[in-house]
Amino acid sequence: MSKIIKVSVIVPHKDIVTIEISKDSTAEDAKKILIEQHHFEDGKYAFIYLGNFLSETNTFKHVPNGAKLVVFIKSLDKVQKEEEEARLKKESIINAENNIKEFIKISQLQQLYNNTEIWANLPEMGQVSQLLQNPANLYEFVCYDCDHTICPGIDPNDILSIMLTLLDYNIEEHLPPVSDFDIELESLNKVQQDIFNSVYSSCQQLEKPVVLAKLKEVDFNKEQALAELFGEK
Repeated sequence: MSKIIKVSVIVPHKDIVTIEISKDSTAEDAKKILIEQHHFEDGKYAFIYLGNFLSETNTFKHVPNGAKLVVFIKSLDKVQKEEEEARLKKESIINAENNIKEFIKISQLQQLYNNTEIWANLPEMGQVSQLLQNPANLYEFVCYDCDHTICPGIDPNDILSIMLTLLDYNIEEHLPPVSDFDIELESLNKVQQDIFNSVYSSCQQLEKPVVLAKLKEVDFNKEQALAELFGEK
């Protein structure tokens, strides 16, 4: 026979009661006791002990006699509301996906991005880029009549990424190779990048790698780099 323990159950800022329950009881069993014996409200119950949420099964297996538990109760109205919101969100995401697919079709994105000679279509790509750079128009089309959006932000590049995902397109395969210099420049922090841009704007007759190498040599001291690049003493 399972051991019977006494535990205190606390509803924050409301009630505290003591119940007797067996070690092999579930959260549902405890909920039933609290409703029937102490007139707690019905809803979704979450039991917490020492800062950890207890499982719905084997809830009291590791709870000692005399323990104090906290229970959070989500009302049935709130549970039903959240379920309805989840259903509407799922429907609106499907609507958003359909709108994006329609946008892809109308804007001929599929034709452009599926062309292996993508860089031969620069005029068309320019037109598409201009369209994508107008978030207001894009959102008005893509998110029309949708309560939720699958777009992670207002950045057109984020929207473009989703479109390419729907096309099952790997743009990395068609981009020009990234040079070692570009990788090195990208690895600089913002302050270093600002210093590099400032120095390079003053001596654009020099190659960028030369300017960066000099800056790294003088630990990104702007004045010293300019002096040495221009041969000042």
